[in-house]
Amino acid sequence: MESKNKYIAGISLGVMAAGFAVTLPLPQTGIVPYLQGAFEAGLVGGLADWFAVTALFRHPLGIPVPHTSLLVKNRDKLTKALVSAVETELLNQRSITEKLKGIPIAERMLNWADNQLGTEEAARAITAACSAILQHLPYERLIAVLKQEARGFAEGIDVQALFDRAAQEAIDRGWDRKALDYLLDKAESWIIKPETQQQLGAMALKALGNIQLGGFMGFAMGAFSGFMTEDKLGGIIQSLLLNGTANLRRETSEGRQSLLTEIRSALQNAPQHPELAEGIESLKRMAGEYAENSDLIDSMVMKLKARALHAVEQPEFAGEFAVPFLKRLIASVSSNAEWMDKTESWIKQKLLQIIADNHNKIGVLVKENVDKLDNATLIAMLEDKIGKDLQWIRVNGALCGFLIGLLLTVIKTFAG
Repeated sequence: MESKNKYIAGISLGVMAAGFAVTLPLPQTGIVPYLQGAFEAGLVGGLADWFAVTALFRHPLGIPVPHTSLLVKNRDKLTKALVSAVETELLNQRSITEKLKGIPIAERMLNWADNQLGTEEAARAITAACSAILQHLPYERLIAVLKQEARGFAEGIDVQALFDRAAQEAIDRGWDRKALDYLLDKAESWIIKPETQQQLGAMALKALGNIQLGGFMGFAMGAFSGFMTEDKLGGIIQSLLLNGTANLRRETSEGRQSLLTEIRSALQNAPQHPELAEGIESLKRMAGEYAENSDLIDSMVMKLKARALHAVEQPEFAGEFAVPFLKRLIASVSSNAEWMDKTESWIKQKLLQIIADNHNKIGVLVKENVDKLDNATLIAMLEDKIGKDLQWIRVNGALCGFLIGLLLTVIKTFAG
């Protein structure tokens, strides 16, 4: 494009020079004087503008004419002016701040992230990030913390609350009744055995024989003992016991309700028993020491790590698990107006602080970048950026000179 513009400017100057040269030998009649005056003025205008444009960047034709190569001679002034314009006009702190306040940064960031999640690059990045995180987690510290927490948990168990919950659970599920019925079943199984009848009768007769009574009571007791045999007395006792167990099976039985109350009380008050309490505390300490000193937690954590890594490396992990989770997270965050406002405020506060702390470095950066360029590179860059307009100055100079020359020739002719 720059070469094309230079070509057009050169053509316009060449046309003026050719037109002037062609009209010189022609008879000065008709329109020839007018054309000659126009081409002459166009040539002068084109040459003058070529000189002016060239003088901005270099010495015309390499001749060190005064007040030419202005860019090189005034480079420091131009650089300072550029820095000042950038700092105070183009990128001043106030304009940046006002522009920044009108941009919904948090919303745009979340929208961008949501749009990117659907790409293959995002899926690969998520998989790689999750894998890297799992690989480099501080597992030694994690295990140490888990062991410490496990020991604290074991030693801090509220035994009374645990027994209260167990007692309530047992009552709700009817385990106290089932336990009593189980004991009654076992008792009845023992009572109805034939050998039990003989054992009960023998023990009863022995006990009666050891009773020392005088008078009529002693006579009656002796007569009763002589009348009864082990089988008869054992059968009576066996029958009484079976009647007692049958009575305890009835829900309305006071004896059954009394036993159930005792069972429930025993469950709830078990931790208060000195020996049991000491045993429980000993078990808690042993459990805490085991949790802290065994390799159980180490093994569990390493197994979880292996399983997590395996899951992350599966092809469907990103698309079926990670991406939907992140999209739900973004949607949840975006719908939380209070969180969005706080996040937006925090981001802008941090950005404004960064701008305030570093705004003066903008000019320094501009100056450093300009100073890195040598004169030839700087001139080439400027010509590339604004060369089109500069070359059209030359074209316009030639055309304006042509028109003005024509006008002046006409005026001169009629005035003469």
